[in-house]
Amino acid sequence: MSEEEKAKVLGVTPEQTHQFLDIINRAFNPNHSEKTQNTIKSIFDYIQDAVYKMEKTDDRDKTSKEIVEDLGNKFKAWADGVKKREEQRKLETEGKKE
Repeated sequence: MSEEEKAKVLGVTPEQTHQFLDIINRAFNPNHSEKTQNTIKSIFDYIQDAVYKMEKTDDRDKTSKEIVEDLGNKFKAWADGVKKREEQRKLETEGKKE
């Protein structure tokens, strides 16, 4: 689904979508970090997709449960990654002390 099609279903124009992203980037990314900008865009796209799914579904309960499950899985994967990196850092730090 194109940005224009999603925007139309959500009742906004692509220009409004870009303006909103610009506002978010100015607020949360004052140093113009590409990594942060990509993260913001990814989160925004995810939310936009979730709202689009809810607007287009015939079964809001089922769709909302699917979105919650997907978001939970994404959070768990992120948390597991953070934990692994912390454990790796700890092992590396302990190895350097010896």
